[in-house]
Amino acid sequence: MNNVFKTAVSCFLLSASLNTLADNDRLYLGLGVAFGSGSEEYESNGYSMTTDLDQDQADLKLGYVFPSQKRIEISFNSVDVEAEDNSDSKAEYSGFDIDWHFPFQLESNTVQPYLGVGFGFYDYEDTGEFIDDGDDLSGIAFNLMGGLLIPVNENIEFDIAYKIKSIAWQSVMVESVEVDTSTMLTSLALGVRFKF
Repeated sequence: MNNVFKTAVSCFLLSASLNTLADNDRLYLGLGVAFGSGSEEYESNGYSMTTDLDQDQADLKLGYVFPSQKRIEISFNSVDVEAEDNSDSKAEYSGFDIDWHFPFQLESNTVQPYLGVGFGFYDYEDTGEFIDDGDDLSGIAFNLMGGLLIPVNENIEFDIAYKIKSIAWQSVMVESVEVDTSTMLTSLALGVRFKF
């Protein structure tokens, strides 16, 4: 995952540096939280089981606004989940996303509705002890979102969004039995961004 992360950051910095001479482009840092629900599905030998989840998320964002007001954003995320019917069953996913935001309103100083799409790479923390090879479960996420960017002034804006994240975890062997796991999360996200 470290090589993928380094490649993603390099691509992000390269895309940002290619546009440093534009008049309206901006770098930004942001913080975000999200709350919602989800489900986790396990499949093995033709048998499947689904667990309903409550979840909350926190993230740190690094983004770039192009002159067109379109954006690319890397966010480093922590997701805490627990089974709805068992508050003692808790877990954590950690990873990062690369998302693209496409605003409908292209004026930079007004409220901007937007749609977004992206992908990410995640680890399912502390699962290695249950897996035959001893490594924590890792997976690839696909993200969809829609929201509002709300400017406060030239340097600060708020973000309200509805987000869907689907994570396909790697197939693993548990006691010599192959297990496939997938996670679906839906959340209301709130964030603040500080533009440079």
